[in-house]
Amino acid sequence: MVHFPPLRGAALHDIEAGIDHLLAVAKRDLDVLVNAGFDAVLFCNEGDKLYSLSTPPQGIATMSALISRCLPIVWVSRTRSKALSRTLMSSA
Repeated sequence: MVHFPPLRGAALHDIEAGIDHLLAVAKRDLDVLVNAGFDAVLFCNEGDKLYSLSTPPQGIATMSALISRCLPIVWVSRTRSKALSRTLMSSA
C-alpha cells in the first residue's frame, strides 16, 4: 500500500514541504512494492490524522494528482509482470 503523508486540507499537512515531498514519499513506497514484484497497489491517505467524516476537496484533488503521476510506474510494473509471466509460461 502506498501511504501518503498528510494531504492539502488536512490538519497536519506540511505546506512548506509542498507537493514534491508528497510525491517523493509516494514514489518511495511504490518503488518498494514494484521491486518486490507486486503488480497492483492501493493508495491511501492514512497520514490525514484527526479523521473526519468529510473530505476536503483540496485533499481529493491532491491525491488524484499524485496518483496520476504515479501511474506510469504502476503501468511499467504491470507490463513487466505480464512479460515475465509469458516468459515463464513458454519455458514450462
